[in-house]
Amino acid sequence: MPKTMTIDELKEALAAREKQLSKLHAQRERIAKQLAALDGRIAALGGGRVKAKRKGRRKAARKIAAKRAKRTKGGPSLTDVLAKVLVGKGNVKVAEAAKLALAAGYKSKSAQFGNVASQALGSDKRFKKVARGVYTLKGKAGAAAAKPAGKARKKARKKAMAKPAKAAAKPARAAGKSLVEYIQDVLAKAAGGMRVKDIMAAVKAAGYKSGAKDFYNLVAAAARGDDFEKVSRGVYVLKGGKKPAPAKKAKKGGKKAKKGGKKTG
Repeated sequence: MPKTMTIDELKEALAAREKQLSKLHAQRERIAKQLAALDGRIAALGGGRVKAKRKGRRKAARKIAAKRAKRTKGGPSLTDVLAKVLVGKGNVKVAEAAKLALAAGYKSKSAQFGNVASQALGSDKRFKKVARGVYTLKGKAGAAAAKPAGKARKKARKKAMAKPAKAAAKPARAAGKSLVEYIQDVLAKAAGGMRVKDIMAAVKAAGYKSGAKDFYNLVAAAARGDDFEKVSRGVYVLKGGKKPAPAKKAKKGGKKAKKGGKKTG
């Protein structure tokens, strides 16, 4: 088991480490001064200023993509295959472009061939990025397929806009008397009040045509207008017209015998 250190021993160990660190920092400063002096001597001799060479991530990615896109044994590169298969395709997604390249005979052992195709499309100037993950071939060859689609969309839009205008121009029914006027004529000829279903039948018989699915409610709503008067439940008359006579209630039983009649002797 490791020996447990006392507080004094811990203090001594920390002090030794701090002393060692201070020595290392001093050594680093001396070496830095020596390097600065060497750089000055190199610059004085015309060797130019020494700079650390760094490669950007984008440049490295482009080189890797270009390297992956090359074909061995003199075969066409991936970018050349993509440029060929995208002719007349318009805007194409990366996944679709990868499938087209493989269908055209391009062979790849990469499990992530979609990423390889994406890097190839982004690194070649023959392709243009139009959206995230969507590319097109620059020039007339790439835009050839986009024009007919645009014309088709415009044609469909014009057709859709023209439909409401035609529907509005077509009347719901032939010009003539309104439903209210038909009901007025029917009730004017009636001897008394009429029920809604009788009004509906008389209006249809008079020649009124309607495509309404619930014509009964339509007639009932029209009968509740200012030109008509409701005399009982579901029965209407023309306002100011002859109202039906109230039905007489049948008397229950015969005449009651008069109380307190003459007594017989």
